[in-house]
Amino acid sequence: MNPDVAKHSPWILIVDNEQRNRDLLQIMLAAEGFQIQSAASAEEGLAKILKKPPDLILLDVMMTGMDGYQMAAKIKGTRATKHIPIIMVTARDDQDGKMLGLLSGAENFLTKPVNRAELCLRARNLIRLKAYGDECRERSDALERELASGSAALAERIKVIEQQAAVVAEQAALLDLARHAVMVRDVHDRMLYWSHGAELMYGWLSSQVLGKSKAEILKTEFFEPVEQINATLQRLGRWEGESIQSRRDGTRLTTASCWTLHRDADGAPSRILSIDDDISVIAIDRATAGGEGRWT
Repeated sequence: MNPDVAKHSPWILIVDNEQRNRDLLQIMLAAEGFQIQSAASAEEGLAKILKKPPDLILLDVMMTGMDGYQMAAKIKGTRATKHIPIIMVTARDDQDGKMLGLLSGAENFLTKPVNRAELCLRARNLIRLKAYGDECRERSDALERELASGSAALAERIKVIEQQAAVVAEQAALLDLARHAVMVRDVHDRMLYWSHGAELMYGWLSSQVLGKSKAEILKTEFFEPVEQINATLQRLGRWEGESIQSRRDGTRLTTASCWTLHRDADGAPSRILSIDDDISVIAIDRATAGGEGRWT
C-alpha cells in the first residue's frame, strides 16, 4: 500500500469570500501539480463538494453567511464527506480560535499571511494521509462485499484492518506534528518513513527519500565508530548519541539521536526507528568552551 502514489491528480477546493485570497492560494499551489477549484461562499463550496468530493479543503474562517466553522461541521457531520481533510485559513492566532476549529473537525490551521512552503507541505501530508485512508476504506468495502456472500470469518478480518488503519493513520498524523525528525528504515538502511519534522529539518520531502539509504541522504558523520553503534543497538535494542548530518542545501547540523531496534515475530531485526533533534546551537557552545568531540 503506497498512499504517495495517487490514482488521480489530487484536487483542492479553496473556499473564501475574497477573490484576492482565493487567487493568492491558487498561485501558491499551482506549481505542485494539484487540480484547484474555488468557491466564493460556504454554500457554493458545499454544492461543489457534493458534485465532486475534493482531496483537501482550504477553508477561510470569517465568511458572510455560513462561516468556516459551520461549514466544517457540516462536512464532518456527513458520512460521505467526513474523511475529507480541512485546513482552516484564519487571521486569528489564538487558542480559542483553534479550539473552535478542532471542535468543528478541522485537521490543521494556517494563519494569514500564509507561508507558501508551509502550505504546500501541509497540503501534501494531509492528501497523503487521506489517500492511505481511502485505500483502507476501499479494502474494507471489498471485504464487506465478500462478507455478504456468507463468509463469517471475514467480519473479524474487517474489524482488525479498520482498527490497524485507524491506529496507523492516527500515529502518522501525530508524528507529523512533532518538531523532531522521525524516521523508520529497514535493516539495509533503506528509508521507509520520513516525518513532516524530518522534511522541515533536512529539507528533503518524504517522496524524495523513501527507498534511499539514510547514509546517502544525510551523509552522517558519527562521534564513535559505526561498528560500536551497531553492536550497542543489537545488544540493547537501543542507541543514543550525537552525530553530524547534512541538509539538502549542503549545510551541516549536529543532532542528538535515539535509535530503537524493532524485531519481527521470529526475533530477527526488521526495522529501526530514529528520532533526531537539532542541537547545533548547543554543540557550538560546547565546542567554544573546549568540549568538542572527535568524530569518525
